[in-house]
Amino acid sequence: MTTRFLILLLVLLLTACQDHENREYLHWGGAGENVIERLRDGGIDYKVEQGEVYIPKDQLKRATACCT
Repeated sequence: MTTRFLILLLVLLLTACQDHENREYLHWGGAGENVIERLRDGGIDYKVEQGEVYIPKDQLKRATACCT
């Protein structure tokens, strides 16, 4: 029983430690304060480069649902 619990715990920890360094980012729009605030409130990862906002491709549906 203890072995099963340890294996389950290890699997959960490893899946929580996913590498987000190699994510593909998509252009979302201009870096207005309203846009950034909505993304932050929605829990969407984003990055700002040269006044433009980019979001991860895997969070596109979530960003569309919370920010449009």
